[in-house]
Amino acid sequence: MFKPKTVEQMVEGAKTRIENLSVGRLQQELESGETQLFDIRDLRERQKLGWIPSARQVPRGMLEFWLGPTSRYCSGKVDPEKRIVVHCAAGGRSALAADV
Repeated sequence: MFKPKTVEQMVEGAKTRIENLSVGRLQQELESGETQLFDIRDLRERQKLGWIPSARQVPRGMLEFWLGPTSRYCSGKVDPEKRIVVHCAAGGRSALAADV
């Protein structure tokens, strides 16, 4: 019988396939201009917990739609030539998003 994975299993699996950056490395990449930082938390979290000034707010539920070049929701504000780094509050959502 099929047993679905728990969210914890999915996050742990994703973390084995993605690259985590240190704060210093992220800062270097942002300063180089070759990386885009997306905050995938919802607006209420950003207001409550603060945000990284250079991060663009892209709700997790819309990430693929806003980034997909053929999506009707694509804004064209994402540079497909630049690296994309995503972050959230605890790392679970961003691990799943980066893995996708």
